[in-house]
Amino acid sequence: MLGVQSVARSFPYALSLGITRRAYYLGTALLAAAFGATYGLLITVGQEIERATGGWGFRMAFFRVPYILDGSWYLTWLTAAVALALLFVYGTWFGLAYRRWGLVGSIALGAAQIALLAAGAALTTWASGWASLGHFFTSLSATGLTGLLVALTVTLGVGALTTIRRITV
Repeated sequence: MLGVQSVARSFPYALSLGITRRAYYLGTALLAAAFGATYGLLITVGQEIERATGGWGFRMAFFRVPYILDGSWYLTWLTAAVALALLFVYGTWFGLAYRRWGLVGSIALGAAQIALLAAGAALTTWASGWASLGHFFTSLSATGLTGLLVALTVTLGVGALTTIRRITV
């Protein structure tokens, strides 16, 4: 949601100040990285407090999500930072699609993503590959999952960068 709002509110203003689209997008990507790093730091500090107090005195796990955020402090920080940056970049891309093509374009982008997922599910079903796909994700380490999230974030970032080049305000 924050990525969508950053584009909707600040993009026309930035262009009126004479900032190039590329500089605006790189600044927005830097903002996503800064938010992700800060969020990862907050999650890591909360997790360390939770570990030090024995789960807040009740053996409770709030910040320590099993498998995903249950590693060392630096892996927890990196995974949380990348996850938030991914969501920010995804929202930014949707905001840019709305600025470029309007409501119809953003609905088409959402429909294309749903169609892509449905086609992937149909192909996986046709090839009887659900067991292999499940085995891939269950055998993936938290570091490997973080690497996949980084790859997805970069892919969405490149897609958003190509979208911003033709936006008129």
